[in-house]
Amino acid sequence: MFIISNGCSHTFTSQSNNYLSYLQDFIGNSITLDYISATSYLFGGEKQELSVFDERQEESWVNLNNFGKVIQPDNFSIINKLETTNNGIISLSFDGKSNQTIFLETIEYINRCISVDSKPDYVIVQWSGPSRNLQCIPNSYTTYEWVEVTPHDNTENGVLMEPLASLQTLMYIYNLQTFLKSNDIKYTFLCYMELDSSVTKLDTFNSIDLNNFISYETSHPILKGFLNDFKEIGWTKDKPGHPDTVASKYISIKIMEHINPNFKENILI
Repeated sequence: MFIISNGCSHTFTSQSNNYLSYLQDFIGNSITLDYISATSYLFGGEKQELSVFDERQEESWVNLNNFGKVIQPDNFSIINKLETTNNGIISLSFDGKSNQTIFLETIEYINRCISVDSKPDYVIVQWSGPSRNLQCIPNSYTTYEWVEVTPHDNTENGVLMEPLASLQTLMYIYNLQTFLKSNDIKYTFLCYMELDSSVTKLDTFNSIDLNNFISYETSHPILKGFLNDFKEIGWTKDKPGHPDTVASKYISIKIMEHINPNFKENILI
């Protein structure tokens, strides 16, 4: 099984005991779990030359999330590795990601997989806070950098305000849902942070397939999410509300039950 996952720090945090690591254990069969930076294959990093945007080579693209400090490997070598193993999880998740970034890079990375005849069997997307925003900031007449704006970082470049923030995220959800269904790829979505209730006024809201979402107990998967419930019951490990080991295992079980309705904890699929 080839699984692609994306999300922000609520997926990426504590790689040894996040919900993907528990999912890896539940699936079994020696499935691999690797973390990469897909963003580096899409946008480029710090101080890219505007005049040569279309000519730059993939091997020179750098990690957005480390602001140009880390050279990333050629993505096709990673895809080829998955073709040979055909049994792994590739996580594109990283700290501070906006839903704009998650949407753009998930579609592009899947298309690249398809282009080398390695379409994923399953996709897991943890949607981030709707107020986060990806910006392309010119820093001279010839160069620019990509910046993730959050309510805590790079705020001078503009966080998204409601109701636009949630409206935009709902459209990302709808369009990624449409893309995955059109390519016959099974998926699970989860909103770790809730969207504003204003989205219920949109006709598109009624077109979201909630059967492909997971949530905490019976909470609405889009309007409630996981964060507030986890905070209330003490399943977070810090003030921002990152899931602790109990919460991470809970999410992994919910995902496994969605992948395989016959799943029972400690029974491998």
